[in-house]
Amino acid sequence: MLYRWRGQTLDVTSLADLQALASDVRPTSRAAEQQARQGVDDLLLPGGSLGQLQRLAVWWAGVRRDVDAPPPRSVRVLVVAGDHGIAVRGVSALPLGHTAVGLRSLAGGRSATHAAAAVHDVQVQVAEVDVAGPTGPRSTPFDVGPSMSPELLGDAVTQGAGLADSLADDGLDLLVLAELNVAGSSTGAAVVGAAQRRRVLEVVGRGSGVDDVAWMRKAAAVREGLRRARAGGRDVPALLGAVGSGDVAATTALLLRCAARGLPVVLDGPVSAAAAVLAHRVSPTSRQWWLFPERGDEPCVHRAQDALGMEPVHELGVRTGLGIAGLTALGTLRTAVAVATCGGTRAEFWPEDPEARDTPEAADAHDAADAPHVSVGPDAAVKPAEGAAVDPAEGAVSP
Repeated sequence: MLYRWRGQTLDVTSLADLQALASDVRPTSRAAEQQARQGVDDLLLPGGSLGQLQRLAVWWAGVRRDVDAPPPRSVRVLVVAGDHGIAVRGVSALPLGHTAVGLRSLAGGRSATHAAAAVHDVQVQVAEVDVAGPTGPRSTPFDVGPSMSPELLGDAVTQGAGLADSLADDGLDLLVLAELNVAGSSTGAAVVGAAQRRRVLEVVGRGSGVDDVAWMRKAAAVREGLRRARAGGRDVPALLGAVGSGDVAATTALLLRCAARGLPVVLDGPVSAAAAVLAHRVSPTSRQWWLFPERGDEPCVHRAQDALGMEPVHELGVRTGLGIAGLTALGTLRTAVAVATCGGTRAEFWPEDPEARDTPEAADAHDAADAPHVSVGPDAAVKPAEGAAVDPAEGAVSP
């Protein structure tokens, strides 16, 4: 399928044309990261005391290319809403119309996403990608055939790329991804499993909280989807067409374009995890621009994090992909950067050579200087113990 994007004609079913979306991706700044790492080490704090906060501060310096970059101020939550054809197999605890209901909650500003966003003074934006209508979504069940037509794939990719460019043009410092869907964890499991050649039990979890019977339906559907995907091509367009969905395709393109535009992204949920796996296959450097906020309990998300070599910020057990984990991580990131750039260094308050100060000899000298003075020489006066008698002639102490 040929689509117009930024004055170019792209065939989004071609891997080479998908790579064009990420042609401008640059690595984050290693120099700024090293400076930030040294800056944290120089703070008036015990070495290593910031733990994972140091990792976050270093990452932020790298993506901003500035060791003195302030914490992210201009932040937005993007809720990508979409449905999945595989939901008709009864693989979710949620009915197919749940996405539309959630959209009404978001439109009214009374969603859990809005509540969490308000705490951090963050705006919420919604993007609808193949939300189910009266006859269901445009994507189809992947256990019986390809889940996406070339037309749906093209529409989703161009929508995601356009969203990324629009967000970057708005001058955002950071984007927090969120998702609203039914059966998103089933599609995420199929995409991650097909991309990594995983077995069913390695990628299928409980998702929205399905019971054992629904889990078995889910596992059977994903198993059949993996079988069909492995029979086809392994490049990204082929995988999307076989077991993907509109929101996964749109998010894949969005992640590539955000990395190309220098906009860091916090990922939240199985759809964004699956999209990250695919985007990484298109442009390995793009992973440097992403952050996982939460370990979660969904196996396909774990497999994605492990394959990308990305450690999540928290392990709070948050199971929803509505951006709550991402916004919680935003607060942690802001704290990490604020502390790392506070400027209160050991050299400022202890002006002597910090390297010499850190030696064992210097530490002993410092302890000795702080200790009470006790005379132990031959002329030292000895204070008699309480109740002891002193011989005036010899100065001896007798009991």
